[in-house]
Amino acid sequence: METATSMLQLGNFPVDKANYEEIKEYFSTFGLTPNQVKVFFYLGKVGQRSASDIAKAADIPRSETYHLLTALQNKGIVSATFEHPIKFSALPIQEAIHVLVSTETERLKKLKKSGPILEKLWEKIPGFSVDPNEEPEEKFQVLQGGNQVNSKIFDMILNAKNECRIAIDTN
Repeated sequence: METATSMLQLGNFPVDKANYEEIKEYFSTFGLTPNQVKVFFYLGKVGQRSASDIAKAADIPRSETYHLLTALQNKGIVSATFEHPIKFSALPIQEAIHVLVSTETERLKKLKKSGPILEKLWEKIPGFSVDPNEEPEEKFQVLQGGNQVNSKIFDMILNAKNECRIAIDTN
């Protein structure tokens, strides 16, 4: 028998907390905030609802709920009706994932194109020059987040001359 602490209540809709937390983490990789996930999740599971219904069920102030719904509409994963009161609905999960992945893919393409342009502009502006005879000093870098850590480890391994030292703090 499941205990009440393993369940989350969204309005009258009971949700397994562990599954919800895992879903929330995956959506965060697409840049959704915890409250955006809560609103999308609620709409995706219970169907079309008004902002007032969503605010009550998700226990979010109604003014914030409108901001969250606007952000989700801008991401292309929530739509609204023209009726009064306005009702909002979430895309089916497969479509929402496709939209989010497509958006990220386009963003990465734009970044890739912008890199060389930024480098050229950067080089046009004079800056302080480093003395080539100066001994390089040892440095360290603090990274947070899986993408940054994985990228740095990969870069360090590929570019290591003799050894690569890594210290990890899991806190």
